[in-house]
Amino acid sequence: MHAPVSTFEYKGKQYLLAYSAGSALLGTARGDSVWLFGLDGTLSPVQPGTPISRQAAAAPAASTNDRSVRLQPDVAAGQRVYTQACVFCHGTDGKGDHGGASLVAVTDLAAAMQTVTAGRNNMPPFRTTLTPDEIRDVSAYVVQALAKLN
Repeated sequence: MHAPVSTFEYKGKQYLLAYSAGSALLGTARGDSVWLFGLDGTLSPVQPGTPISRQAAAAPAASTNDRSVRLQPDVAAGQRVYTQACVFCHGTDGKGDHGGASLVAVTDLAAAMQTVTAGRNNMPPFRTTLTPDEIRDVSAYVVQALAKLN
């Protein structure tokens, strides 16, 4: 879990609520979960699971005839990825208000994709935390949409 927990009382009973979703910055597996615990309850031990890699859903197609791999970027999907993984450092407008580099002058999609994939300077690589589609989509968002915001 990479989020703070909340506690509340309901009908005289204390509860603890926690959200778990993995972290793009830490490279943990995806999986949205909400956990609710009663503080006076008991919980048996659970068998450990095997996390599913973020890359699993985006494995390359086995054949070039398979059209399941999207060829064009989805800028709206890229905005969602940007909000989840990039806003922390680059700010909502891409100006780098949170210590990251400004992205407003980025105009080369291939260069943006390379930077997201491999990292650059203080930016970590996202090749293991984002799928190829997500890398293309967030790069397209940076190149196409952030310039219009500024």
